[in-house]
Amino acid sequence: EVLMVLGGATAVFLLLAVALGGLAIALFLITASAFGGYIYALVQLKRRAGEELYVDVETVRVHR
Repeated sequence: EVLMVLGGATAVFLLLAVALGGLAIALFLITASAFGGYIYALVQLKRRAGEELYVDVETVRVHR
């Protein structure tokens, strides 16, 4: 849900920034930064979960 809201807000403020300029550009930059930061955090969480799974598989092989 958060990803959809941030993506939608970013798209709306992009359109406003193109149409109006001024303060809308600053709001677009803020929402784009939040959107990018959230995606980066999701990717990091997914990578860490993948590494933990790999370690678990490795320890199972050692015990055999």
